[in-house]
Amino acid sequence: MIPFSILSCRIYGKKYFEKEIRILDLSAEGFTFRLAEKLNQTLEKFILHFYDFQAGDYQSLELFDFRLTEEEQTDFYTVYRVTTDNLEYCRKVNHLMTEYLRYINLKSQEDDAELSSVLVHFPKEEVYPESLKSRKHQWFSRQNIAWNISVKSPWSAPFDLALSLDRPFVYQQYLRLPLSEFTKDFWLRNQLLNHPLAHRKVDWLYIGNQFCPLLFPDKTLLFRMLDKAVEQKLSVALVFPCIQESRLLSVEQLLKDAALWCRRNEKRLEIMVNDWGLLSLIRDEFYSCFSLTMGIFLLKRRKDVRMNYKKGFSKYKDQLSESSLQSSMYRRYLEEHFHIQRFSLESCGYPFQVIPGKSDLHLPFYQMNTSQFCPLYAKCRYKDRGHQVQVNQCPEYCKDWTFLYPQSLPMTGRYNSLFGYDEAILWDEDYLKSFLDQGVNRIVAEFL
Repeated sequence: MIPFSILSCRIYGKKYFEKEIRILDLSAEGFTFRLAEKLNQTLEKFILHFYDFQAGDYQSLELFDFRLTEEEQTDFYTVYRVTTDNLEYCRKVNHLMTEYLRYINLKSQEDDAELSSVLVHFPKEEVYPESLKSRKHQWFSRQNIAWNISVKSPWSAPFDLALSLDRPFVYQQYLRLPLSEFTKDFWLRNQLLNHPLAHRKVDWLYIGNQFCPLLFPDKTLLFRMLDKAVEQKLSVALVFPCIQESRLLSVEQLLKDAALWCRRNEKRLEIMVNDWGLLSLIRDEFYSCFSLTMGIFLLKRRKDVRMNYKKGFSKYKDQLSESSLQSSMYRRYLEEHFHIQRFSLESCGYPFQVIPGKSDLHLPFYQMNTSQFCPLYAKCRYKDRGHQVQVNQCPEYCKDWTFLYPQSLPMTGRYNSLFGYDEAILWDEDYLKSFLDQGVNRIVAEFL
């Protein structure tokens, strides 16, 4: 049976008859396929889509000149044989089989490094960074090499600046230090103290981790941070990950306590939600106290630093610029049924169209993959990242450990997720400005 990913086919007949078929075997003279029900009409044409390994795309062929014969009939299916003298069909079949056999030989005889090098030109000899700290130094020390953003350079569109407080160390730092010292330490730890964003006033705090539920602050710590934010006249957004069913009751109780805090302080908290269940819960019971932001998990934009190596990616890159939220009907549905007022976006290595309405832009990292259970815990505890189990008492391995990747890939593994680094967003003023000009009115600095 020919893999559907390299050759697909549809058959067409009279009276709008159309059916997708799976090709069983293939030669330069024809091919066979089978159907669950016997054909009761004359076929007019076949449309075949051949995968081109070099172009990373499909080449189509309409086949009209063919002969169809019945080869085998059973109680479950009927096998048909198609033969043709079409020269273009013969050429495409020979090209496909040559490329496919080359792939099979590489897959069976070479290692993964050689396979990826030959097929997508991925570097074979890779150098790994020593640590996440040294990796960040490579990424963020670029300001010492080529500085092209003026500290005093004004952006045309106004925006608020938010800092992400996403793990216990940062929570404690915020409570321990005055705001000015905390902000300085926030940028200094990431070697960005001279960046233009570091010289802007902080307007918002994003408290919580939208990837790992075990990194959300406990109730006492959370309300201490909220009280301090009120004293410092900072606005706050609470960031929730996807909620596991076992944690639903505790999250519901936390929302009740947060609602009481809002009434007592006459404040309205912003909540970033990353699953539909929590959205429904807040909509039904807590809408009067919170403003809702649609988190990045619900947007589902395709983003991965490795996409640049995918054959044919550059041809279809522009198609990734839009998302489902470009539809006004969908946005209206979210507003009417869930009271969504804002959307969270990530700088993800390529330009995209900003969603109409209020949006915040998280930078410079973006989520590529998130596991329900923590692969870092599995690797540290069982020496096997595939041995993932639910963790209730987290030893916080992510304080000291992270997954490192070759230097040719700007990515890292932190918490229960893989993150890519947008190499342009901090350094190309026009690139950042393009998002602001489209309507982004809040930037969230999130440095893992």
